[in-house]
Amino acid sequence: MIKLYHKIRKKSTLYAVLMHCVDFFSALVNKGFRDFEKIYGFLLTFTPAACKTLAEFFRDTKTSPDDYDAIFTGDLGFVGSELLKELMKKECGISLDKNYFDCGLMIYDRENQDVHSGGSGCGCSASVLCSHILNSMKNGKYSNILFMATGALMSPVSSKEGESIPGIAHLVNIRRGERK
Repeated sequence: MIKLYHKIRKKSTLYAVLMHCVDFFSALVNKGFRDFEKIYGFLLTFTPAACKTLAEFFRDTKTSPDDYDAIFTGDLGFVGSELLKELMKKECGISLDKNYFDCGLMIYDRENQDVHSGGSGCGCSASVLCSHILNSMKNGKYSNILFMATGALMSPVSSKEGESIPGIAHLVNIRRGERK
C-alpha cells in the first residue's frame, strides 16, 4: 500500500482524490430469499443491503443525500435502482431522486440500445469509477461523493440446498482534496 501511495503521489493525477477516502460502511442483509430464479434476479437480495447501508451511513454521519454531489451504486440496473429509491423513501423517509446514479445504467443508453435493465457485474462500478467519476472529481465537477458496490453472496451448493441468499453492500465516501 505504501508503494502504491508513493506511485500515485508522484504521478499526482489521482492523489487528491484517493487520499481523501474518509468513511467506509458495509451491511449484510438476509431477507430470507431462497430461490433466485423465482425472484427478479439477485436485485431483491442486494437492494435491501444497499438501502440499509445508505440509511445507516446517513444516520451515523448525521448527513443526507443533499450533502453529497452524487451517490453512485455499482450495478443495480434499472429495476434495482428504482427499487432502491422506493425502499429509501418508504422505509427511511429519504429521497434519492436528485443526485443518485447507477453505474450499470450509466454505461449504456437504454433508449437506443437493447440492454434491458442496464449493465451488471463488478465491471460496471470499476469502469465508471475509474473513468467518469474520478475524472469528474479531478475536473471539479464532484468534490464529495458516495460510492457503493453491491452483491449477493451466492453459493451454488447453498442455493440447491434451499439456503437463503444474503445481500451485501459496501459504501465509501470519497472527497476531493487539495493537492499538497
